[in-house]
Amino acid sequence: EVNILIFLSFLVSLIIPFIFFYILKIRYKNLDNKHLILFSSLLLISPYFRGSAFWCLTENTGYLFLILSIFFYIKYLKIKNYSNIFYITLFGSLALYSRMQLIFFLIFFTLSIFVEKKYSKLFILFCYLFLFSIPGLYLIFLWGGLILSDTGEGSGLYYFINFRSVPNTSLVILSLITFYLLPFFAINNYQVITKKIIFNFFKKFIILLLFVSLIYIIFKVDILYLSENTLGVYGQGFLVDVLYRITGKEYFFLPFSALGLLIILDYINIDKKNLLILTSLILIMSFRVHFFNEYLDPLLYIIAFTLLKNKPNFEKNLRKTSLLFSSYYIFILIGAIIY
Repeated sequence: EVNILIFLSFLVSLIIPFIFFYILKIRYKNLDNKHLILFSSLLLISPYFRGSAFWCLTENTGYLFLILSIFFYIKYLKIKNYSNIFYITLFGSLALYSRMQLIFFLIFFTLSIFVEKKYSKLFILFCYLFLFSIPGLYLIFLWGGLILSDTGEGSGLYYFINFRSVPNTSLVILSLITFYLLPFFAINNYQVITKKIIFNFFKKFIILLLFVSLIYIIFKVDILYLSENTLGVYGQGFLVDVLYRITGKEYFFLPFSALGLLIILDYINIDKKNLLILTSLILIMSFRVHFFNEYLDPLLYIIAFTLLKNKPNFEKNLRKTSLLFSSYYIFILIGAIIY
């Protein structure tokens, strides 16, 4: 029944902000309920979150399981027992079955335990992962591969995941990181602006712009290679498409990629564990041949609030700029409707 499916999709999508609120309440002790409700409710204005709920897609189901896995991960940080590892892998595996790219979280969790040299916990983790991989392995056996073998021409695994797409997709991901995490970057670095701060910012930005430009040139990045014509860009994120339509130039998105890399480096300077999170995410996502905004919206918003460690003054600055912060994501919704 279509109506039942729509109701279940609506129910799943409605539950997510409540769990998200509870996680924020645990993480941000200095934020009152008014602000926590506001920030958790912003999920509901994500264009892709709303679209997935309406069209009964699997993105929100994946986010539900991912948020549950993150909840038990936060519990694990306080109580590092096998029970929390079990629930992290259970819900992380269900998230993976819902949306393949959400495997990044299990990779991050595995790497974090390895870095901590908790080898007994790592062994238990692998046991759980093997247990929860059995349904997937059985499905691969039935299909004769990672995807159905009889789905037609052009539907092989290389059509969806390809090593050659990494330079292209990585630069696209970096540009979208700028778009979605810019408010978090601004709040983390909210302070009195001096000439020295401006100079250091532009110095880093120019160096990183040269770096991403070299990648663009050396790997002969072509953002139009999936497009049927040169009127627009297909499968490379909306920001690349908008900039190309405005300028007619393929490389105009590179400053946004450089700024995205700067935001990542800023997060790494805050805490080295941020490196594991962002590296796991970008590496997994960059293998996608077709890359759409829905892969990162509202995923980056969720990650920034629940997994990434921010600077000590983040909560204080967030309270001060809550209205401006919220307005940014409201404008994204308005822009998506117009787009």
